[in-house]
Amino acid sequence: MDRERWLSTTLRSVGDAVVVCTTDQRVEFMNPVAEDLTGWSEEDAKGRALSEVVRLVEADGEPVVERWVERALRNAPCRAPRRVGCSIAMASAVG
Repeated sequence: MDRERWLSTTLRSVGDAVVVCTTDQRVEFMNPVAEDLTGWSEEDAKGRALSEVVRLVEADGEPVVERWVERALRNAPCRAPRRVGCSIAMASAVG
């Protein structure tokens, strides 16, 4: 099995949401857990801005004003509203 296919298979089977993006923050890959949490299929999300697919709000429902990637890097708690209307509490683990 080539390395790229092995990595794709591994990321698709991870129990946490995985979203891979390009350096300009365009979605390149989503595993099934990420699809379920965001309400976006990988096919629909691919090429879209990461901030469009994964929208974060404060725990009280207020939108995160600053760039959410920077907030995740600081490990600040937030919520991710699904495309279909409900939200899921989340914690970031970067590093």
